[in-house]
Amino acid sequence: MKSLSKALAVALAYLETRSENCTEDDDLRAMEDAAAYLNSATQEERAAMAEAFRELSKPELIEGFGLDVLRN
Repeated sequence: MKSLSKALAVALAYLETRSENCTEDDDLRAMEDAAAYLNSATQEERAAMAEAFRELSKPELIEGFGLDVLRN
């Protein structure tokens, strides 16, 4: 759960502090930071995140965040 918590915290912290001066590059960097934490998630966490994206009708984000790749 630690990896999911950190990924969510990174995303929410960015949204909380985002100003109108932020660029698409800033947005992308925040997404990449969150994805880095998801990359170290357990298989159970990855499956839970993938299911959440499906429930939110955002299945394209499963592959976008690399959650479709099995980890050992």
